[in-house]
Amino acid sequence: DLYCGMGLFSLSTMDLVDNALGIEAHPESIRLAQESAAGTNVRYICSEAERLEPEVLEGCNILLADPPRAGMHSRVLEIIQRQSFREILYISCNPKQGVKDLAPLLPLYRLDSIKLFDQFPQTPHVEMIIHLRRESEDGSRRLIHRLVL
Repeated sequence: DLYCGMGLFSLSTMDLVDNALGIEAHPESIRLAQESAAGTNVRYICSEAERLEPEVLEGCNILLADPPRAGMHSRVLEIIQRQSFREILYISCNPKQGVKDLAPLLPLYRLDSIKLFDQFPQTPHVEMIIHLRRESEDGSRRLIHRLVL
């Protein structure tokens, strides 16, 4: 759960995975996420995503990323390209930037779905979830379904 904030996605989907890792740059958000995750299979790291060592993500097979409106730092995209995630779920409040961020990943991943959500009526802002898949895997349907609901 990259750019996890207070752990909303990792905490709400923790029963669908063996282990979860949340990464966030803001110490107070991490503190609150750790409090909420006490006694669960979720752990958190306080770090800026672009300063993260690639080894931290080794063994992770699903990446859920919810970056800020400006999108992901180029170093983060390089790290993601070198990993072998089975799936990527990218949540964006800036669809144009989200598509730009994920374009370099399309040679490695198949676009499974794109969903747009108008959570802020009468504004130009929409939320977007993009689901990329490296290989066929039925278990991810539960995860993406949970996020959409």
